[in-house]
Amino acid sequence: MKTWKLLLFLMVVVVSMSSTCQACPNIITASAEAGGRIVPVGNVEVGNGESFLFSIFPDDGYEIKDVVVNGASVGPVETYLFSKVFQDGYIIAKFKSKTNEAGYFGFQEESYTVSEGAGIASVVVTRYGGSKGAVGVTYSTSPGTAKSNEDYTYTSNVLTWGDGDASTKTATVSITDDSDFEPAETFTITLSNPLEGAELGTPITTTITISNNDT
Repeated sequence: MKTWKLLLFLMVVVVSMSSTCQACPNIITASAEAGGRIVPVGNVEVGNGESFLFSIFPDDGYEIKDVVVNGASVGPVETYLFSKVFQDGYIIAKFKSKTNEAGYFGFQEESYTVSEGAGIASVVVTRYGGSKGAVGVTYSTSPGTAKSNEDYTYTSNVLTWGDGDASTKTATVSITDDSDFEPAETFTITLSNPLEGAELGTPITTTITISNNDT
């Protein structure tokens, strides 16, 4: 093949390859570490010069720690836009456990047993994870096989903590001592309505079993 024909052939090949490349999509690889998700996830095709938006969502109990794009941190953003893409890239969403300086509320135990002759059922509520600020939480009873105002007294009260106070508090419910012989009965106590920035933790419900003392 003559030299000028070879050069012409090579030029045609180069132009053809360049034209093909212009039409090739770019691949953005999106992934998320434990604690949340990124949408969409996986390999995403983005045409040359086009833009594409990713959204980041933390799971319950987590918050966005950082978003890394092509090796560089862009901070704890909820969305990230790849603008006018002309090359492959990647995005990684990172998460961390959420913290609350005011703390979280939860029962110390998930269940308690009390004799009906005890007169009072006492359960322990904890404030954990933080103790900043004066806070409070409501505890309320709900019937099970035990009936409200027959086997126990319906109760809805607020427990409070001062700034810096991380001690346990006691929630109390009056128990009725009757003369009927009956099997053990249950009711529940639930935490709700945390105040001043504190949050509900776990567990937020405890089951009280009333054991019979009659023979």
